[in-house]
Amino acid sequence: MSIASIIESIRERLKKGTFTNEASVSQGIVMPILNELDWPVFDTSVVVPEFPLEGRRVDYALCNVYGKPIVFIEVKKVGLAEGADKQLFEYAFHKGVPLAILSDGKEWHFYLPSGEGDYKERRIYKLDIIEREINDSVYYLNRYLNYERVKTGKAIDSAKKDYQNISQKRKIKEALPAAWKRLIEEKDEILLELLSEKVEDLCGYKPDLDLCSQFITKFHTMGPLKPPIKPVKPPKPVPLEKTYTLSQLANESLAGSKPKSLIIENNKIEVRNWSDLSVKFVSWLINNNYLKINSLPILNAAKRGKYFINEKPEHQNSSKDGAWKEVSGFYIDVKNSTKMHIKNIFATLDQLNIENLKIEISF
Repeated sequence: MSIASIIESIRERLKKGTFTNEASVSQGIVMPILNELDWPVFDTSVVVPEFPLEGRRVDYALCNVYGKPIVFIEVKKVGLAEGADKQLFEYAFHKGVPLAILSDGKEWHFYLPSGEGDYKERRIYKLDIIEREINDSVYYLNRYLNYERVKTGKAIDSAKKDYQNISQKRKIKEALPAAWKRLIEEKDEILLELLSEKVEDLCGYKPDLDLCSQFITKFHTMGPLKPPIKPVKPPKPVPLEKTYTLSQLANESLAGSKPKSLIIENNKIEVRNWSDLSVKFVSWLINNNYLKINSLPILNAAKRGKYFINEKPEHQNSSKDGAWKEVSGFYIDVKNSTKMHIKNIFATLDQLNIENLKIEISF
């Protein structure tokens, strides 16, 4: 199986919420990817799990032929990678490892510990294997993590080159406001000449440099003129007493709207509000054998560690809040925006591979 096929398979299982803990991410995502990148995953002198480090452990140390760690990989539960990079850096700094990787299976953060700035500024690339095209994932995983490239030093060289480009751009971006301020305050002669010539181009008369200097001083003190703000028209609400398909509602403003009924395959179900609509939708799926316990969990459309339907009232990321409603042993999180209720229906149909189900909503 190719690395592209592995990534495609992982993407589908991530969308279904298959990976529920760090161990499943390690065994079901990290190890298969390392194997396809030609790492000898069964040689524990090269791919060292639970690498000891003065009372600590890093999930994987990828070592050279002399047993020296070249890459550290820290694995987290899906959705919990954010904020874990500081611990990884402590490991990498202590051991002098040239490349550090933090992954929750979905996101892969590549760091150059020897770079400048805080640990967040030393990230050379963030790869989201669901959001990015498969070819992009293949390219960057090979660029930084291919066994042969790491072993020969090419991967580290690429990481250093990429970091240097990022660092240069960041320094230029930081220096631009100061440089512009200095030009304005010092009334640089070239800047004055350019302004004078542009005025002449526009009106046919060329002002002297003193007048240009006075204008720049006044302009700098007052700040640039801002265009008038056009009043924003409020979104047009969905007309009442009409029936819409899900696809039509996806492009409508639903602010302030209140659904009256959910219509599935011409079966009309009265609803009180959007939360009740989500509950009635899930109930219909259960009663018609479209949704079973082994289908769970169903991810929220926005993902981010949240479920729409689960077998217990909690999210993948336990810190996320929810408003759970229980239906026949299934728990539905109804704490969503109006638009998200529609998106959750789409996401559920997609995750259950349900096609051509006629669903309408009336107002």
